Amino acid sequence: MYRPPRHKWRTFLRSPLADTFTCTLVFAMFLLIIFARGWPAIAAGAGLSLFLLSGLRLAVEADAVGIRVTNRFFRHRIRWGDVVYITASDRRGMVQLIPTIVVGRASAGLGNSLDAAVGLTPAQRREVALRLAQVAADAGYRFPVFGTNGEPLNDRARADKGQITG
Repeated sequence: MYRPPRHKWRTFLRSPLADTFTCTLVFAMFLLIIFARGWPAIAAGAGLSLFLLSGLRLAVEADAVGIRVTNRFFRHRIRWGDVVYITASDRRGMVQLIPTIVVGRASAGLGNSLDAAVGLTPAQRREVALRLAQVAADAGYRFPVFGTNGEPLNDRARADKGQITG
């Protein structure tokens, strides 16, 4: 079983700003605490506390079956056969405000972001993405791993881009 390095406190501090939904939710609760009176302010304070503390449970584990992703709201079990690609970008997107690792899934048509990677440096994100691909390869599954701007990070990605011949 592979568990990427965890920077618990860095992830905890950066995770409320990880994407636009989370950032908007934290901002709205913060405004409720400031401007509301009575029970709504207490409920918003308790909700914000629970929401922020849920950032401590962010995790990723990989084994021969697949990846277990524990994000703030949901826990996903992604089988290796369902993984189409992994991207470890250094750029922010329209939804992701802090770069992270995204696992592309065939069945969902969308990718799952690994919120536990929010606290990692760009080099550590690439390392984790390649290590996840290695765990999958050990289990008999191969898929491309890309970096910033679609830069191929493993042989499968280079082959898909036409950079490997033969």
